[in-house]
Amino acid sequence: MSLRGETYGRRQGQYEAANPRRGIDGAEDMRRFSDGLRVAHGEPRSHVTYVAHSYGSYAVGVAARGGDGLHADDIVTLGSPGMGVDNAKQLHIDPNHVWISEAEDDMTRFAGGLTLGPGPHNIGFGGNNLYTDTSGHGGYWDTTADSDSDSVKNQGKIIAGKPPEVVPKEINIGGIIPVRH
Repeated sequence: MSLRGETYGRRQGQYEAANPRRGIDGAEDMRRFSDGLRVAHGEPRSHVTYVAHSYGSYAVGVAARGGDGLHADDIVTLGSPGMGVDNAKQLHIDPNHVWISEAEDDMTRFAGGLTLGPGPHNIGFGGNNLYTDTSGHGGYWDTTADSDSDSVKNQGKIIAGKPPEVVPKEINIGGIIPVRH
């Protein structure tokens, strides 16, 4: 699966994107990959950050919740419909190192709680909401020639082990409209 949701040369349908099976099936392989990274890098310990977009955030969440987790230093989600856990504490990582980016007009903000777990951008999930200045579901890496995106800068800061710009968690009122507080 690519970052844009293409599978085997065709676009994913909504049903396929909401099906938890692929994330569950790949979780053990992702944990083994992460273990291999740690062994291959040796000491001193390198900084490992998982940056996951859309359904990828569910796949990372499922992998992180099982076994000994992913041994990640940071987990970043971009446009997450859910991470397969009820809260960031279940990811085998300090919740202060779970970062959530959700564009104002990304429809995944309304998908949380349906099949892949609650929306991580909402209050009660834990973790930190990143300041996000991009739009749409695929805009998390958008930049222009005039100015770099703060969303991209925040991702880079996390990867480098530096503090990003954060915003308050959101309160989901009646499952309809997330409101910033």
